[in-house]
Amino acid sequence: MGLRSYLKKLIRKIKGQDLKVDELVEFFEELKTQGVLQNSVIELIQSILELSDRQIEEIMVPRIDMVYITSDMTLKDALKIYKKRGFSKLPVVKERTDNVIGILYIKELLKHLDELESLKAADLAKPVHYVPYSKKILDTLKEMQKKHISIAIVVDEFGSVAGLVTLEDILEEIVGEIYEEFDKEEVLIRELEDGSFLVNAKIDLYEASEKLGVEIESEEVNTLGGYIIENLERVPEVGEKFVIGPLEFEVVEATQQRIKELKVRVLKKEE
Repeated sequence: MGLRSYLKKLIRKIKGQDLKVDELVEFFEELKTQGVLQNSVIELIQSILELSDRQIEEIMVPRIDMVYITSDMTLKDALKIYKKRGFSKLPVVKERTDNVIGILYIKELLKHLDELESLKAADLAKPVHYVPYSKKILDTLKEMQKKHISIAIVVDEFGSVAGLVTLEDILEEIVGEIYEEFDKEEVLIRELEDGSFLVNAKIDLYEASEKLGVEIESEEVNTLGGYIIENLERVPEVGEKFVIGPLEFEVVEATQQRIKELKVRVLKKEE
C-alpha cells in the first residue's frame, strides 16, 4: 500500500472517531515497519506531530472571514445560504458576530422542511463548543474527537470570539504538511498558452509581483490568497471572476475557508 493510500486510511480513521491522537505515532511506526516510510521520513512525520506545540489560532478561520446566519433568520433564508456556500454547519449569531449563540447543522434544518418560514435559526441552534485560541492544535483535535463535535468557536483571552475551527481544518493541516514535504519543488505559478497564469494562492506577494510584472502590496497579509480575501472581505467561490487593480482573477480551487488555486490575467503591465 502506498503513502497516499495510508494517509487516506488515516483520515478515515480520524473522521470515524476510532483513532486517538496518541495513536498517531504507533500508526506511523507501522508504516516504517512495512517499509512504506524511511527513517528520514519518519523524522519528518514526528516533526508534524509537533503540531501539539502550535496553537489553534494559527489555523482558525478569523471572525472577519466567518460565514454565519443570524438568530432571527428564517430557516428558509438560512437554507439559501447553505445551498449557496455548501456548508454543513454554520454559527448562529445574535446582533453581532462576537455573540455566537449556537450552531445550526444542515441535517437538523432538513428535518423541518415543513416549517421553513415559521421557525427561526435560533430555534434549532445547538450548543456552542468553545476553545481558547491558545489551545494546541492536536489537543483540540483530541477534544473534538472525544466530544464528537466537528466545529468549535475560538475565543481570545477576553472571551471574545476570535474565529472558528472545524475538524476538517485540523485534518487538512496534519495531512497537508505531509503532502507538502513530498512535493519536491512545488511550482507556485505557471504561464498558460493563452497568456494567463495558473497560480497557487499561497504564493507570497513578492514572488507574485515579480512573476506577473505588477506591484501587489499589503501591510496585513503575505500571500496572494490572503490579499484577495483582504480586498473582497470574504472567501470567493470556485468559478467566481473578479478584478483587483491590474489583475483579473478566476478561482479554480477553493475550500469553504481558503483559496487554493487561481487563474490570473494581467490586464495591463505597470510602467
